[in-house]
Amino acid sequence: MAAFRFRLDRLLRVRAIREEIARSELMLAEQARREAEGVLEHARGALRGAESELALVQAHAVVVPREVLAGQRTLPPLVGHVTYRRVQHTQRLDEAELARTTWLETRVEQRALDNLRERRRAEFLFESAKAENAQLEEWCLGRAKRRPGGDLVDEPHATPREPSNVSNPRATHRKDHDR
Repeated sequence: MAAFRFRLDRLLRVRAIREEIARSELMLAEQARREAEGVLEHARGALRGAESELALVQAHAVVVPREVLAGQRTLPPLVGHVTYRRVQHTQRLDEAELARTTWLETRVEQRALDNLRERRRAEFLFESAKAENAQLEEWCLGRAKRRPGGDLVDEPHATPREPSNVSNPRATHRKDHDR
């Protein structure tokens, strides 16, 4: 029996490699998204800390204008930093989503080829078994056509006849006497 050979094996390997690359790119994009999220949270924390310090300075009974002004000057750069980090985080989210979509598309292509390969393999095995059964049936029919003495039976589905007792004259003779 011949071995199964899928004609699209090279394409299947290429698609598997593409899917692996897309999955790696997705993981890198997810890592960049998580890092951007961490940096954004850190920037937000710094802004909240500066706002709470300014609120504490303003809540004192004796307000020192220089401290209030210094606190107010630190807020705009922190707000700008948070805004910049939010934009970066949004970009990383978009990149991660694009990478996920690309990976899912390559995964669908890979699975479609895998399914096609399995269907073709099942068809090959079915056809091989069918051919083997036909060959076995042909061999069995050829063997069944032969009589025990080596003679061929003329009818295709005839069963070999029981050997008669003609070769033993006494058996024939007894039957004649019994009548």
